[in-house]
Amino acid sequence: MDKRYTKSEILFLLALGFWLTMAVISRTYIKDLFDYQAVREIAYTIAWILLAAKLIADDSFGKKGILAAVLAVLIYFIMKQTDSDKMILPVMLMFSARNVRHESAFRLFFVVQLPIMVCSIILSLTGAIENELWDETDRLRYSLGYTYCTYGSHIFLFLTLAYMALRRKLTAVEALILLGLNFLLYTQTLTRTDILLFVPAIVGCYLIGRLHLGISSITRSRVLLMLAGPVVAGISIAAQYFYDEEIYVWRRLDSVLRNRISLGHDGIETYGLTLFGQKIKWVGSGGLRLHPDWVYNYVDCSYLKYLLNYGLIFFVLLMLAIVLLGKWVADAKNPGMVVAYLIWLAFGMIDAELFELAFQPFMLLLAKPLFEETAGAYKKVVDILCNHCYTEDVTNL
Repeated sequence: MDKRYTKSEILFLLALGFWLTMAVISRTYIKDLFDYQAVREIAYTIAWILLAAKLIADDSFGKKGILAAVLAVLIYFIMKQTDSDKMILPVMLMFSARNVRHESAFRLFFVVQLPIMVCSIILSLTGAIENELWDETDRLRYSLGYTYCTYGSHIFLFLTLAYMALRRKLTAVEALILLGLNFLLYTQTLTRTDILLFVPAIVGCYLIGRLHLGISSITRSRVLLMLAGPVVAGISIAAQYFYDEEIYVWRRLDSVLRNRISLGHDGIETYGLTLFGQKIKWVGSGGLRLHPDWVYNYVDCSYLKYLLNYGLIFFVLLMLAIVLLGKWVADAKNPGMVVAYLIWLAFGMIDAELFELAFQPFMLLLAKPLFEETAGAYKKVVDILCNHCYTEDVTNL
């Protein structure tokens, strides 16, 4: 692989770096140490300028450029319709990543997120910033300088998945270190969702390397990985749709998942489905803590949350991108990426940050296979039509 960066990649990585730095800091109390709002406006403006420069450098006026423009306009309309302006720049970054090597983007997440995480933990433990205590009756959780107690744990989980994708396989030393760091973090945040996903991710990736398991059996059929996303999304949404509190099994499962299923069911009944999305004011634990008079309505399932918030058209496009990403993951024949991809999908069933770019880099992968496959399909159609026209012309001679 050519390790030299193209002008397009450099512009993208700089734009991503400016945006990601401010997006991650916004989720920590480090933001209280300086004029965050003013610095953020400058950083975001620079990011937009860099993305515009990348667009020019790419000479994006071919098939992929036109497709990107059409999708960008559609997404922009949906985000404005749902009052989700903060999602516009991350989505534009995703589209711009379509011709950028994912390894470069993944490494940038380490460069940005790890130093901020270390600073946040140290500053919170020394009292320089707030180490917020969340009392949830059955557990006491520390935020470690983040504005919510799960954020640091989520970020570390996704950094681990990105590390697995970059390394392809894990050694015993790497696996033990990662497990140890995650358990250490768990003792402070008590984020059970992450520990339940982290352990099988690390063990699975290690065993593939240790036992010299080829991934041909995993990726022999692209269909398995291509269908993984829609199946996971379908099961999680169906469970919330058909939830019945009168049935003991449903109540028990809902209790184990801390009311995630019943809250999703309430969300479906309250908001219903729309084509282009709707404005929904989600109230989670953080909002309820600041405003006790508000009503908790947060939906933790990423798939259902995006379906309710952004509508059917956006959701169908999202599922299409995930299906094509599954094909791309299968073709990459990367054991670490396969495990990371499946854990990423599973995370979306029980938490709402699956497509939050500030937490993880996997969202950047969605555009690449979408544009490659669409352009390939376009070329095939054109070739078929041209061949058909040529055949007719020859026949008529």
